Amino acid sequence: MTDNTPSDIKMSKSFRLFTFLSKLNTQAIALVILVLLSLQVLIGLLLKTPTTVDLVAFYFGRTMIIRFLGYLGLVNWLIDFYCKSFIHKEKIWKWTFLKRPWTGLLAVLLFWSFCAIWPARDVDLAIFGSAFRYEGFLSYLAYAGIFLNAALIRGEEQRKVLFITVTATSTFLALVTLLKEMAHVRFLMFRNGQVGAYSATFINSNHYGYYLCVSMMVIAGLFMMSEKLWAKIACGVCFAVNMIVMLYNGSLGPYLAILFGMILFFIFFWIRKGFRKTWPLLILVAVFILLSLVIRGQAMIKDLGLIVRQTDKVIDVINSGGAGTSEGQQAIDSIGSSRGRLWKETIQVILKHPEIGVGTDNIQHFIHNEIPHNEYLQVAANLGFPGILFYLGALICCFAYTIKNLKKLSDGTLIAGMATLVYCASAFVGISIPVATFQLFFFLGLLTGWFRTRDENTINEQRIKELNRETQVS
Repeated sequence: MTDNTPSDIKMSKSFRLFTFLSKLNTQAIALVILVLLSLQVLIGLLLKTPTTVDLVAFYFGRTMIIRFLGYLGLVNWLIDFYCKSFIHKEKIWKWTFLKRPWTGLLAVLLFWSFCAIWPARDVDLAIFGSAFRYEGFLSYLAYAGIFLNAALIRGEEQRKVLFITVTATSTFLALVTLLKEMAHVRFLMFRNGQVGAYSATFINSNHYGYYLCVSMMVIAGLFMMSEKLWAKIACGVCFAVNMIVMLYNGSLGPYLAILFGMILFFIFFWIRKGFRKTWPLLILVAVFILLSLVIRGQAMIKDLGLIVRQTDKVIDVINSGGAGTSEGQQAIDSIGSSRGRLWKETIQVILKHPEIGVGTDNIQHFIHNEIPHNEYLQVAANLGFPGILFYLGALICCFAYTIKNLKKLSDGTLIAGMATLVYCASAFVGISIPVATFQLFFFLGLLTGWFRTRDENTINEQRIKELNRETQVS
């Protein structure tokens, strides 16, 4: 009989932990986390109309759930990283951050946003974010977890499960929203003086619009992925329902983003598979155009005409040298549904604080407690020129790699890429806020997962070649 020394007991516990971690299916865990993340938009669906304070509390609750799932995703990725690096002895660091440079740029951006806490006027705001928006460093950390967790998804069937979840969730929410608004009821979802019509569980109509444009791109992609007629019909109905709600929602930026996305999706699919397999997408384009004309035809033409006139006026003012006059300032301030003033003031802040910005989520202190309503200006103001360069560099690099490999991509990967692209288009008039921004990192991670799969196949091929060489030598 032998006595176990404390060191033996410690080694035994370490071995059991080592064995437990090595057996975890991180892909399955990632899938569950992402499904829950897709479903969280339904939280609060059955709540009655709250007070103004409750509105802030509700968004806080939504944000805490998103952060929690993001942190779970980060832990899941760390376990996967540990197993690959220390158990299987793979050069996972190289394949994760060097072979996919946008992942490295996003990692640097996360570190930079942490550094931007210290020069912030309001450090608590930089860490936790403001009430209602909650766009502090803790949300950035959750975005990192969502992105890395989504990048663990490798299989096309797993992506399809997520697309079906997003489609079903978005359509159910749209149906309830439509029924509630048509019935003029004050329960099931939020509806009071501060809440716009057709805003669903997003409180703000524009926030719901940002969500809808991305989910509609996913539905269009699932329509193209479906081989059976009944599945295509179901996706077509889901697309129409979401389209109706988006038109009643009235957010012009997300509407133009989905129009932009549908055009590019058609072009990319045509390049990959030819017109014979791409023409069914024209059915959804026809639904898009028909519903637009029937529901918001005159209003849409009026909005688009207003944008053209405002843009022309600003160009004339700049060309004539009258930008400094009161008339010129009024023209600039009115552009983009009166976003021009915010953009102008934000640009002035960026030029005054180019090195590291004003601090994470602190731009509101410099533009009358408001935000730019342009996510790229928001990042540049909060994190300075380096921050926006890291951010844009990551997105451009990812899209460049995707275009380069366009014909090799799986259908699910192309859909994830299009959802990411549509979000980036809507971000020109949108704000970074957890209840909507989680989609960017969700689908950007799914897109990145395809490159991870390709890299792993490369590693396996190298191993096979090495084994063949060793066999020949022996």
